[in-house]
Amino acid sequence: MPQPPKAAMLTRIFSEVLANLAFLFPEPASEPAGAEGPWLESTIAYEGTHRGMLKLVCTDAFAALLAENLLGAPSGDTPLRGRMEDAIKELMNIVCGQLMTAAFGAQEMFNLGIPEIKAVAVLESRRSGLEVHRISFVVEELPVHLTWAEVDAAEVIP
Repeated sequence: MPQPPKAAMLTRIFSEVLANLAFLFPEPASEPAGAEGPWLESTIAYEGTHRGMLKLVCTDAFAALLAENLLGAPSGDTPLRGRMEDAIKELMNIVCGQLMTAAFGAQEMFNLGIPEIKAVAVLESRRSGLEVHRISFVVEELPVHLTWAEVDAAEVIP
C-alpha cells in the first residue's frame, strides 16, 4: 500500500538528508521496531503560516553512528554523548527546514525552534487531535522513528 503524500515526502527527505549528510541509507520499516528503550528523543517545533513539530526517536547506537559519520567523532571518543546530541540536532534542523520548503513552498516563512533531546524509556503511542505522519526506518540494522505532527493554529504545541 502506498504511503500518504506527506508521509512519502517525509520518507524521501529524511532518506536524502541522511544519505547526503552522513552516508547512511535508511530503509523504511513496516512496523516500529524495538518498542523498548532506552531511546533518545529529539523534537523541533516550527511556527509560521503552518505550525507543528518533528520528532526523531533513535537508539544511542544510531546517534553514535550518526556522530561518527557526520562529525568524525570516533566511537571510542570520551565526550561522545555531546557529539551524539549535536549530530542529532543538526540532522533535525536540516530535515525540518527541507520538509517545510517541500511541504509549504520556499516563499513561506517559518521559525524553527531549537531541537531538544531527552532520554526516553519507551516509544510514545499516537496522540489524538493532531494530524500525525509516523514513519519507521532501519539504518544499519538500528531502528529510527520519525513523527511529523501538524498542529491547528489554535492548538498549543506541547
